[in-house]
Amino acid sequence: MKRIFLLLLLCIQAISFAQHITVLETSEVTALNGKESYYPKLNYNNSKLFFTTANFQGLYSLDLASGKIETITENPGAGYEFTFAGNNHVIYRINKFDESGLKRTQFLIDKNLEQNEEITLADGKDLSTPQALNSGQLVYSVNGKISSSGNSSLSKNADALSVPAVFVENTKIVLWNNGTRKVLDPVEDGNYMWVSLSPDKTKILFTSAGKGTFISDLNGNILFELGYANAPKWSPDGNWILYMVDKDNGRQVTYSDIFITSFDGKTKYQVTNTENIFEMYPEWSQDMSTVVCHSDDGRIFMTKLKIEE
Repeated sequence: MKRIFLLLLLCIQAISFAQHITVLETSEVTALNGKESYYPKLNYNNSKLFFTTANFQGLYSLDLASGKIETITENPGAGYEFTFAGNNHVIYRINKFDESGLKRTQFLIDKNLEQNEEITLADGKDLSTPQALNSGQLVYSVNGKISSSGNSSLSKNADALSVPAVFVENTKIVLWNNGTRKVLDPVEDGNYMWVSLSPDKTKILFTSAGKGTFISDLNGNILFELGYANAPKWSPDGNWILYMVDKDNGRQVTYSDIFITSFDGKTKYQVTNTENIFEMYPEWSQDMSTVVCHSDDGRIFMTKLKIEE
């Protein structure tokens, strides 16, 4: 069995080595006039760029063909880790407080961009970042319990999920698989962030504060160590990891550039290389042709890639 596992691992590595990435031009994108813009993401067909402003205030979209900017919502916090469910649904969270201003409830909102309609998918004190699955399905946890939904209905039956899902709870990795909840601590006493499943749902990408970025199997066994690689993102085909290398002096960013590595850490490309622009928090386009990111001073940049077999 061990020999079969090693052979499969070698085959997977060969896939990543068979691809070659060429970094093409980088351009700045005009987003929201008069306001700094952050955390850009392209929708599924690359027609619109979504972004937020300082402190995740509001959520906006830029039509890349017409240059038209639309306001999705102006709610505070809505720009924090928003995602998509298909090309016409954007999913985000908003916070509401009681009269004392102390008790917070989070709401998970699904906005249909075609019909300009909103529905509330879930609410609770502790609502995780939603993860998009196939056919517009979402999975998320509410107050420590897993839930899934389509675009218009909510199912709180964790056993209905056909694929694994991972979340961060109290700085630990929580894996839900076949209705079973398992807490993982791959690097021992880790403080985990930026946790995600590979597209084929067999590996977990994560960063542990002060220890670096790693890839493990679903049991928490470390497969690859990627070193200092912040805000890592799987490529849609699962062969590459997009990330930033950033430095600061305790008050402000002093360096940040964007890189790509094969998931085994053996092949690397530098996407940005600028002295006076500090690019951060990169995101893949769905077709892997484009990387978008923002700078520390609130500008948005797009870099074209060419990926060849």
